[in-house]
Amino acid sequence: MSATNRGHEVNTHRPADLGGFVAARGQRVDLRAGQVLFHEGDESRSVYACVSGRINLFITTPAGRDVMLGFKVPTQAFGELSAIDGGRRSASAVAMGPTAVVRLSGDEFLDRLDQVPQLSLLVLRELADHVRRVNA
Repeated sequence: MSATNRGHEVNTHRPADLGGFVAARGQRVDLRAGQVLFHEGDESRSVYACVSGRINLFITTPAGRDVMLGFKVPTQAFGELSAIDGGRRSASAVAMGPTAVVRLSGDEFLDRLDQVPQLSLLVLRELADHVRRVNA
């Protein structure tokens, strides 16, 4: 939905949540139980949304022990940090049973951030929520 403001088209679409925004625009990827979506340290800028099943996010300590950071369930997005800063993946992601995710390229995600100001606020809220959970 768009409106005109002084001769310029203004996007008035207000995405309800980051996961829904990604899921509506990306490409579906089906995963088997135990299948790794990406590894900690990978170079990847894609953003994902879980649409069915569950994704576990974990890091591996220098001693080789896996430490679970959390999980993503349908409607939740993940991977936005690498899209935003271009850095390597800070965690690994693995399917915990048959799972479907939607992948949106980092370039498209960043383009959408420019086009839909409300999306930037959603991303900030997701990142703030993550920081609060880590610091709790």
